[in-house]
This record gives sequence, structure tokens and C-alpha cells, in this order.
Amino acid sequence: MDFIVEVLGMKPDKELYQFCKNIFFLRKKYGYSQNQMASIMKVSLHTLQRIESGDVPNRLLVDVFTHLASFFNCRISDLFIPMGEGEEYFG
Repeated sequence: MDFIVEVLGMKPDKELYQFCKNIFFLRKKYGYSQNQMASIMKVSLHTLQRIESGDVPNRLLVDVFTHLASFFNCRISDLFIPMGEGEEYFG
């Protein structure tokens, strides 16, 4: 059975908003297309586009976070903190 992260409320909280910004940041930093990033995350292109626009789906599989953390060799918690500089979290 898959574990699901439930996102409650009409607007994502600060950490979820930061996660959305970080997804865009990582994709641009490493030169991935939206299709490539969606594949890395194992989500549909539409879901990635929603995330990048700040619209977090109400339900995300925990696997999305574990795939990203594994691919970018970081902790899941790193995905929720500002990466404007990025280098100290992702090399």
C-alpha cells in the first residue's frame, strides 16, 4: 500500500510553497525539461506543472519526495528549505 501525504487547507503552507519553488530551481539548475523532471519525480507532466506553479496537489505519494531525495542525493527535509544559493544542499 502506498503512503499518501495529505495537504490540508486552501493554500499550501510555507514549506510546501518552498518545495514548489525548489522543484523549479532544481529543474532549471540542472537543465532538465519538464518531461524529464516529471519522469525523475515519477509524476505526470500535468502534476509537475501544477507543482511548479505553486498549486500543490491535495495528495502526493511519499514516493515523490523519496525519488527526488535519492536522485539529488539529499535529505527529504532539504527539499523544503530555501535553495536560492543551492550549492550547500546540492552539489
